[in-house]
Amino acid sequence: ESVMLEPAVINIREDVNDLRIVRSYLSGSELVDGSSNGDYIQVFRRRFVYNVEYNHFKIFIPMYLFEAYYDDGVLARKFPGFEFQNISCPKPELVYENSGEDENGKYRVYWLTQRVTVNIDELVCEYAGTAQLIAYE
Repeated sequence: ESVMLEPAVINIREDVNDLRIVRSYLSGSELVDGSSNGDYIQVFRRRFVYNVEYNHFKIFIPMYLFEAYYDDGVLARKFPGFEFQNISCPKPELVYENSGEDENGKYRVYWLTQRVTVNIDELVCEYAGTAQLIAYE
């Protein structure tokens, strides 16, 4: 799944050649939508946030899993499900787009793509996010 990163446009005054990941981690989750399958089964999509902290800024990549619940009004249980495992976050890709000058000075524009690879049971999934990186001199 590929998404626009949060934030979608990043302005920095540092050298992009010095860009490195300082820390990356999975944080909080929330149920974002769901549906009912019959009278007692409900399926929800849970949104997680994967945080990537670079030496100059941080980004957030949304990641999703589905959860199922049984609820007949007397008994309510969550079905066994899958979890994210073996999350890896390689160095981002930077692609130069153009350069220019505005009231803030000279700048270079890049597209930053950050990929995150994760195992969900035996399935290997890749999440990717893209943001515009504007590096001022």
